[in-house]
Amino acid sequence: MTKNVPARRVDAPERLVERLTRAVLDIAGEVPASEEHKSRSPEQRARAIASSAANRAALKNLTAAMKEKPLALVGAGLSVAAGLPSWNALLTEMEHQLEDLDLQYRYALRDADALWRAEEYRYYLGEKAYQKLIKDRFGAPVTMKPDSVAVQLVKLPFRHFMTTNYDDVLTTAHKVARLRVPEVAVPKELEPTISRMATIAEVMVGRVEHIIADRDVEAARELEEADEEMDRLRRSSFRELLGADWAHGVEPAIDIALLGRYYERIADHAVSIARRVVFLVTGEQPAYLNS
Repeated sequence: MTKNVPARRVDAPERLVERLTRAVLDIAGEVPASEEHKSRSPEQRARAIASSAANRAALKNLTAAMKEKPLALVGAGLSVAAGLPSWNALLTEMEHQLEDLDLQYRYALRDADALWRAEEYRYYLGEKAYQKLIKDRFGAPVTMKPDSVAVQLVKLPFRHFMTTNYDDVLTTAHKVARLRVPEVAVPKELEPTISRMATIAEVMVGRVEHIIADRDVEAARELEEADEEMDRLRRSSFRELLGADWAHGVEPAIDIALLGRYYERIADHAVSIARRVVFLVTGEQPAYLNS
């Protein structure tokens, strides 16, 4: 059954589209190898294909097509590139497990229709052995690196991906494409600020536990001082990302703004809980709120 996997919506600049399509074509080998290419080493063959006029034309056509956000029909080649066995490899493995199968019949099956051949192997293996083989080969989660062909493919601005594959290669590729590992979200010059905010948030949460357990009014007052430091750090981070010398772009700026917001909210909740404890103990709002 054909399934639709939503493509990642990316309004990529033309240079990014061209770079990604080139990567996909180089890895996938858009142009079939000629007899001349077959006599070369794999590295020479890859370079020859990548530099061929046909491959350059394919790159140009694919880059142009990307602007229209087309549909992508993905087959088993993507699964093989992710480390899963090809159809022929799976059939060969099934055959190797049938050591007692008549030799002449085994040879005859090699020339038979692939689907019928698979059904025969399944029959002679038995359902239990067949299910174990499928589980061993396809049951483990697919892992892939950010520079793998599947990840590069889903970064292209296709409108949707359609596939008849039963594995989760496309789903995994979309997840990896949304990550930025090994990149770090926080620019180096802001690491001390964010690290300090994280430390303060952790300390404040720990103090709230003590304030609740011991109804410690004085510790609740001290928590206000930690909250003030958190606010100062938040303002400092805003000065950095709004400064004229900010050179990290929009995405890291959003990361810093959100990180600061989340840590500040942790501090705000801690202070709110502490103030409620003071009211429960004294019957009055903390005096320092009016000072």
